[in-house]
Amino acid sequence: FNALHYQREALHEPMKEADDHLYRYALANIELLQDRWLIPGSRSLLSQIYAAIRANAESGRFSAEELAITLRVNLRTLQRQTKRHGITVNAILKEAREASAKRLLGDFSRSTEDIAEQLGYGDDRAFRRAFKRWTGKTPAAYRKSLVH
Repeated sequence: FNALHYQREALHEPMKEADDHLYRYALANIELLQDRWLIPGSRSLLSQIYAAIRANAESGRFSAEELAITLRVNLRTLQRQTKRHGITVNAILKEAREASAKRLLGDFSRSTEDIAEQLGYGDDRAFRRAFKRWTGKTPAAYRKSLVH
């Protein structure tokens, strides 16, 4: 585990040899980590995107266009903003869809057809192929691994 330790008071002192490029790089990575770990109170762009994805996922909306509408921004603007953080809108959506698929497969009362529909797939074959691409397992094999 890597960690960065500092004294809070030192943050307000001017740096002797400030490196603006390094500062922007560190700031962007700290923001990305906050968003990925969903640190409470973080209202950065990526945390807003993840919150909107979670809200859209409840109704099975996983498209970039739907995400832009939810965030009330132009799709191209959303793409530019995520690119600044070193990630694409589609990568974020794929990650969210995969996490939702795994969560939904944990509910054994739901069929793969129902889950495919919830995740926005036209049929369960497309969902099974995507899930296998993500995890290397079929949805049935993944479910089986949950009980063993």
